[in-house]
Amino acid sequence: MRAVFCCFLLLVSFQFSKAQTPKEDVEIGMKLRAEGKLPEAFNHFLAAAEHGSPEGMYATAMMYSMGEGVDTNMEEANKWWRKSAYKGFLKSYSHLGKYFLQQKQIDSAIFYLEQVVEHEPELNGILGKIYYEREDLKAAAAYFKVGRDAEDPMSMYYLGMMYYDGDYLKPNEREAVKMFQQAAKRGYQPAQEYLEDLGYEDLEEIDAPKVKKEKKKKNKKKQKEDAEEQDEMEEDVPLTKKEKRLQKQKEKEEEQEFEEEPISKKEKLKKSKDEKDDEASEETQKKEDEE
Repeated sequence: MRAVFCCFLLLVSFQFSKAQTPKEDVEIGMKLRAEGKLPEAFNHFLAAAEHGSPEGMYATAMMYSMGEGVDTNMEEANKWWRKSAYKGFLKSYSHLGKYFLQQKQIDSAIFYLEQVVEHEPELNGILGKIYYEREDLKAAAAYFKVGRDAEDPMSMYYLGMMYYDGDYLKPNEREAVKMFQQAAKRGYQPAQEYLEDLGYEDLEEIDAPKVKKEKKKKNKKKQKEDAEEQDEMEEDVPLTKKEKRLQKQKEKEEEQEFEEEPISKKEKLKKSKDEKDDEASEETQKKEDEE
């Protein structure tokens, strides 16, 4: 009997030794996910999450949010992000903040993003934009400046907008263009488009006001030269036969407009009589002068 009981204990301990710890489940899940075995990966992440692993909870939330190995379910994703965040897993804070931002729950978004912004510098741009749209320009500028120092392109772009428009910050066109340039260099498309709208096509360090003035002068000169060139082209282009015919016809019509109206027979007789009277008067005058 004792021998049987000992065998039972050995069997139970062997079975327990085969079970993975939450940490091992997460590691296996990561490996399976990299191999493209998403349903198997999800099962390991979920097992780790259910055993209290904050990493497993975060990974489970990510799988739910992206629909990897399981149907997309943002409610489940939000649930596991929350549980992970309660255990202090920082990555869950930023995802919760972004999720609430998409849901237009701005106060909740601010709460979670501000918990982790020191560890994720790119969040400065997101938080700054929230305060910028709320017209809390002091808070917005503070976040944008921290983001700029961390080379966050969104922060650079919005800080440039504040310098350019003089929102809270003293207007500084040169500093504004510098911010736009640095954001554009880092691939932030709105900054590149804004530079082009302002007339700055290159991304070199420049003295903004001076270059802008020179660009305007150059563009004005070019427009004038193009207009003169167009006029010369129009003058030099030979007329086609049709155009010549139409031009000749037009000239003829214009000449006819100025021709005198035809004289009636009565008017002709009167004119002839007047001419004879004038001739007779001239002869009489001559005779008198001779005498």
